Amino acid sequence: MITVLLAIFLPFIAACLVPLIHRFLTGRRIGWFVMTVPLFLFILLLRLVPSLSDDAVYQYTFPWIPSAGVYFSTYLDGLSMIFALLITGIGSLVVFYSIYYLSEREAIGRFYTYLLLFMGAMLGVVLSDNLIVLYVFWELTSISSFLLIAFWYHRKQSRYGAKKSMLITVTGGLFMLAGFLMLYSMTETFSLREIIAMREIVSGDSLFIPAMLLVLLGAFTKSAQFPFHIWLPDAMEAPTPVSAYLHSATMVKAGIYLVARFTPVFAGDAIWFYVVSGVGLLTMLWGSVNAVKQTDLKALLAFSTVSQLGMIMSLLGVGSLAFASSESAHTALFTAATFAALFHLINHSTFKGSLFMVVGILDHQLGTRNIRRLGGLATIMPITFSIALIGSFSMAGLPPFNGFLSKELFFEAMLSLQDANLLTLDSLALLFPIVAWVGSIFTFIYCMVIVFQSFLGKVPEPFPGQRPAHEAPIKMLIAPLVLASLVVLIFFFPNILGTYILGPAMSAVYPQFRTIEGLVPEIHVWHGWNMPVFMTLGVIIAGILLYYFLDYWKGVYRLGMLQWTLDRLYNAFLTFGERVGTLVTRTYMTGSVRDYVAYIMLIFIAFIGIGLVGFQQFIFDFSNDAPVEINEGLIVFVMMCSSIAILFARSRITAIILNGVLGYSIAILFVVFRAPDLALTQIIVETVTTVLFLLCFYYLPEWRTEYKSNSMKWRNGLIAAASGIAVTVVALLVQGHSLYPSISIYYETASRLAGGMNVVNTILGDFRAFDTMLEVLVLFIAGLGVFSLVKLRRKKGADQSEEK
Repeated sequence: MITVLLAIFLPFIAACLVPLIHRFLTGRRIGWFVMTVPLFLFILLLRLVPSLSDDAVYQYTFPWIPSAGVYFSTYLDGLSMIFALLITGIGSLVVFYSIYYLSEREAIGRFYTYLLLFMGAMLGVVLSDNLIVLYVFWELTSISSFLLIAFWYHRKQSRYGAKKSMLITVTGGLFMLAGFLMLYSMTETFSLREIIAMREIVSGDSLFIPAMLLVLLGAFTKSAQFPFHIWLPDAMEAPTPVSAYLHSATMVKAGIYLVARFTPVFAGDAIWFYVVSGVGLLTMLWGSVNAVKQTDLKALLAFSTVSQLGMIMSLLGVGSLAFASSESAHTALFTAATFAALFHLINHSTFKGSLFMVVGILDHQLGTRNIRRLGGLATIMPITFSIALIGSFSMAGLPPFNGFLSKELFFEAMLSLQDANLLTLDSLALLFPIVAWVGSIFTFIYCMVIVFQSFLGKVPEPFPGQRPAHEAPIKMLIAPLVLASLVVLIFFFPNILGTYILGPAMSAVYPQFRTIEGLVPEIHVWHGWNMPVFMTLGVIIAGILLYYFLDYWKGVYRLGMLQWTLDRLYNAFLTFGERVGTLVTRTYMTGSVRDYVAYIMLIFIAFIGIGLVGFQQFIFDFSNDAPVEINEGLIVFVMMCSSIAILFARSRITAIILNGVLGYSIAILFVVFRAPDLALTQIIVETVTTVLFLLCFYYLPEWRTEYKSNSMKWRNGLIAAASGIAVTVVALLVQGHSLYPSISIYYETASRLAGGMNVVNTILGDFRAFDTMLEVLVLFIAGLGVFSLVKLRRKKGADQSEEK
């Protein structure tokens, strides 16, 4: 219990302390303090691995908003553990790498604050059991990633990339929240464990499919699945440590986690299989094809990440068929697909993290990531080249690297669709392995581009501003070396990972199949000469040929269809939205208070009218009304006359006097109704208002009669009359309906509950004081904001340029 709570809250606590500690630990030294947080949590979580392999779980719950069914519930099982170890383990290496990557001139304290916020949010996502708590952390990852991507906010592209990622992922999160609320309406619980236990109830509900699609929409936007992948390449404007952490090992894996976690709820339905696997394969193919044409190494890795995430997603889709299979042999075939997905999830984090760090080293040492300006670096930077070789060959699926093992399992999973005969069309069963094979060929090609065009061949002509090439400092190489070592070690000892890490995760994804034989398959380096091996050989042969003739066929990317990108659609949508917003704003922002009041009244009338039509119970009950006395009628008559007379007043002093008559008449009415406290308040307010009006009389502009057309007079009159009728009708209808129990009991218990005999006074004393306190707090925060803007504004004549 303590471990899980520490894992969530310790990064947030450390993030709050960083600005204070940075005053004492200046420069790179603050990085060492920050690194202790993920390293400590990684060791703490690693100690729980043996118990989790014995099917233990760690959970804790305490009430947060119990009246709404929201509890701060944490749940650590095998699936959560994989992601928690990646978040803390890769996080430790990224922080260590950033200590030597970032310049001391950077805002290092701000960088580490954002990084720790993101780390805590990600841990909250994977360790939460309550859907609302998960959603809060989910959106917090979007906010913190926005801050990290826009770390170099003086760059226009950094701001653009941060805004794009924020818009897409937050919008997807809102759709996901709608899916969560639908699940709550079906199960009356926000607990993931309880929802999984009620799978049969959920699957039979009419909201099952809408909830499924909305949850998938949130997962696809976060994990950069087609067509929502467009935010990821632009997010590469972030510093390289951010890319290595968020966009290869953590944030983009949040959608993968969500799909895996909800597999026991939605799997078994054909729509889940077709959507998850279909979108995954399309994303894999689209990402790999677009990666080949990139000339920026970071952009290439971004599209390769999109492709690899699609591969993992497609495997989870195929794995969902285990719930639809009635034969245990077929069940084992499909659970192996999920096993491959989780295995490749870990493998991808190791080789992609090392590759991002390598690209950061090249940019740091040479000042460029452009492939056309690189070449011949293998002899100059041999250690960096070795790391890049290991990472690239692993991503290409070559031995002896861990990517080869998971790529073979990927091919086996795609081929298993033909063996099971579960798909309605045989052509679909054949299409899946073909698309997987073609996507793998393009994966092989862009991996060769990384190795051969960046590190081998001739050294290109130096460009302006190029730094002399030399090997990176050993301290900067330690983190990618650790990841590259894991790439090789996992290849030779994969079953240790399978037994202690992947096994408990498989039990979490398939709780009802825990006893099935083959749920955690044994990983073999060599399976003999089978179809996956032949597919791998085909990938290598076709990939080598296509790479060799790359210059001859790369021109196809200049064709009309392949030049079109979804970024253009996104930019066009934003432009259209801005134009519509500008048009609407110019239409209603007339500068006239009269028009603004008319808008408010029209909307009020519309809502009241729609509500009354929907209510359809027009009952006017006057049986309990007291008779209207003559003096009461006279007071109301005076109020009506004064309010109408204001409309025809020709001087400001006349209007002020008539307004005062109206206000004091209301006070007299309160006295007649035996409410002296309200009458006194009304008299004070009216007196102060009238005096202020008279004091400001001298400074007010001259009262001029404004010309109004007859149509405008009729419009204003109709709006005023409709508003009055709407309020009157609602007031009369309220008397005939009692939706809630009477509150008269509080008159009897006011002294005991609130310490006063007058219930009105006690309400004013308690609630109004609390309301005033919040208003003061809001004004204080607004004042701080204004003060900050005044203090931080640029001096007149300062450089307003920005780095492109």
